Amino acid sequence: MIVVGIPNTDRTRDLTPTHVEADPPYMDSTSSKTSGGGENFIAFIEKELMPHIEATYPAAPYKMLIGHSFEYPLAVMQTLIHHTDLFNAYIGTVFRATGGTIKAVAASAKGVN
Repeated sequence: MIVVGIPNTDRTRDLTPTHVEADPPYMDSTSSKTSGGGENFIAFIEKELMPHIEATYPAAPYKMLIGHSFEYPLAVMQTLIHHTDLFNAYIGTVFRATGGTIKAVAASAKGVN
């Protein structure tokens, strides 16, 4: 098994499918300026990264795309919908274990028997 991590310099640019003009209320005022480059990022994975890995390493034919956090599941869903055959499996998760999230989960779990 080969695991490839891709360092990112602009998550909003690379991991959002479309450009948005207005910033969501929970983001700063410059967040959406570079949005909408998801197709370019997927093209990089498909046309540059995957061929390099396959030419350099003894890679198995089974490929999985996993994305976690806010924008990464957007890129996973975009790839699944528009590039269905690029990967064999797709996983996108959005859970964030921040202090507020942990408190909310703990509070809701208290009422569960």
